[in-house]
Amino acid sequence: MIREVETAKPEYVVFVRNRMSWLSTSRDAEKAVLDWVRGYLVGAYHRVGAIDHLADQITYRWDDEAPGYAPQSDTYILLFRRNQSK
Repeated sequence: MIREVETAKPEYVVFVRNRMSWLSTSRDAEKAVLDWVRGYLVGAYHRVGAIDHLADQITYRWDDEAPGYAPQSDTYILLFRRNQSK
């Protein structure tokens, strides 16, 4: 999967943080993809969206508000867009 993403160089990457996603709370969970994505996004992508789910409230941050927003819950979605080539 990692090789496919690196080859495709998608315009957008959606990161979903949910305690049940990828079974990341399991000691035996495969964490290679999660470790890889952190490094992959740095430099090549910038955050353009953040959706945070707190209790019964959903907070949306788009464009200029997204990069500095720190999610307040353990359940959120981050949207990244590939940086333009110079």
